[in-house]
Amino acid sequence: MGDYRRAYCGFIDYSFFYHKVDTFWKVIGVIIFFGTIISFIPQITTIIERRSNFGLSSIAIWVSSFQQFILVANLISLHPYDFVGLVQIPFSQCWGKLLSFGSVFILWFSYHFITYLNTVFFDQASRERRPSETIYGERKRNITFIVVVASSLIGVLTIIVLIGIREGFNSDQLINYGGALGTLSSMLVYIQYLPQMITTIKFQDPGSLSLLTIIIQAPGGIFNTCFMIFGNHDHWTTWISFLAATVQQLILLVIVLYYTCKKKPKMDMSTSPLLTT
Repeated sequence: MGDYRRAYCGFIDYSFFYHKVDTFWKVIGVIIFFGTIISFIPQITTIIERRSNFGLSSIAIWVSSFQQFILVANLISLHPYDFVGLVQIPFSQCWGKLLSFGSVFILWFSYHFITYLNTVFFDQASRERRPSETIYGERKRNITFIVVVASSLIGVLTIIVLIGIREGFNSDQLINYGGALGTLSSMLVYIQYLPQMITTIKFQDPGSLSLLTIIIQAPGGIFNTCFMIFGNHDHWTTWISFLAATVQQLILLVIVLYYTCKKKPKMDMSTSPLLTT
């Protein structure tokens, strides 16, 4: 039967697709996985404590959520044999190869808490740099994004299933579709943080945007990119999105630091004993 040995249940034996991942890169991958979860805690906590999404760009949040799902679909399309292998060989032999998918999936899954809180704690207070018509426009966009993103996710998954059933889940057609999804993800990631940058500059205030989350995620993106390139040898359409996101996060970090430092002296002056007596 050659390389394509028949396994039980009629599946092709995909165990030979799993390359060995060095222990060093496994450790890095595990750190990235749990670091991704931890990185969202400061942002989630900030929104809940303030009970407000002021300073957060709804456009950036929903584009990020959609982009992250597209990346998940990219990995599913390019590596279907990784998931079939889960039922063919011991988990201890394949978990290293699955760390790339794990880090992408947990990023998308963890981000759901922010998309949910952005909707629940929608800020309606009148502010100097945000008139009432802007608040109304943001609310309408939020509802539109929910509908568009939910419909798109269903559509992307449906296409994967249809191609898999018709052409095979390891077919060139599905791989090409995965490459197209990765390219789309790369295109989206180039504008992913732009709305947030514009919002922060416009308000001149980071608001509920967590500085600590950005500080953790920006260098984390560098490690994740290196892990995908050198540790798991992933397709460039997968890791290029993380690299582009990291560059934008570093730019956003500089912007947030600037307005945080600029705002701090004003707060110190307003709380000065000389001014409050």
